[in-house]
Amino acid sequence: MARKPKDSRTEPGFRSVPVEGARKLVTIGPEHKAWGGMTVPWPEDLTGAIVWISPPESATDEQVANLAAHVGGLDVAAVKVEKRRRGKVVVETKEKRPKLKARAVVIELASTANVSDRPALVGFCEKVMARCGL
Repeated sequence: MARKPKDSRTEPGFRSVPVEGARKLVTIGPEHKAWGGMTVPWPEDLTGAIVWISPPESATDEQVANLAAHVGGLDVAAVKVEKRRRGKVVVETKEKRPKLKARAVVIELASTANVSDRPALVGFCEKVMARCGL
């Protein structure tokens, strides 16, 4: 029966060997309950441990900073935050306007301009466009 590979933070090809007296290594992964809300007191003893924070894609920068600050205040040796893939950005799509000819755009802008004599402005724009061949 094949053994299951250990989930290790080391690079492939290296073995993780426990060393007596070494600092404890704790990983707060994307599925950890800390992302649902802070738990006080912390469920495990982190005194002198090195804590890796691996945030989920949905976590905001503020949530990550708050968790790192909270864990950092628990007498740990170090807090490391892994880079994470950002969640997809949802972009609101604007409704498409029908394509207009240049002449129609100029006339529309001139007719909505904030001037005292709109008909004169529209007439002037018409003359200029006639000279340009629009």
